[in-house]
Amino acid sequence: MAGIGWAAGGLEERQEQSSFEARVFPILEGGHPADGGGYAVFRVGRTDIDPEEDVPRPGPETDANTASESRRGVF
Repeated sequence: MAGIGWAAGGLEERQEQSSFEARVFPILEGGHPADGGGYAVFRVGRTDIDPEEDVPRPGPETDANTASESRRGVF
């Protein structure tokens, strides 16, 4: 694919505590997938960070101080 250095099958990187996956798909004008697919968005964040601190120093991560949300949609 011109201009993108990934293999045609996409990109996968896995480390001890994280992973990243990316895929390349053809799109139609307007940004929608050519196959009429959908999308998913995931967000995870900490709830114990004071935005007024110059350099926040969060403590250990627990279920009590993290929040997550997700959504899916169809084009």
